[in-house]
Amino acid sequence: MKTYFNWIVVKDKKQYLWLLALPLGLLKAILFDIHDSQMFNRLFETVMAVMVCVYFFIRFNSYSQFFNPDHPKPTDVK
Repeated sequence: MKTYFNWIVVKDKKQYLWLLALPLGLLKAILFDIHDSQMFNRLFETVMAVMVCVYFFIRFNSYSQFFNPDHPKPTDVK
């Protein structure tokens, strides 16, 4: 099986909880944000929170010489 995202190495399985923001944000947007009188403000807050969680997932699970030097490089893990 070919891996397309070989630059992401998840060391701790609890890091997948960051991605739980995607379905929860979508559910919140459908159930609460669309029916609110301030729809665009609430929707913007939800989208920004989901984007921050996805950013943290990528940041914590990818190698960076400055931000995450102790994380294994994708070439080190086979």
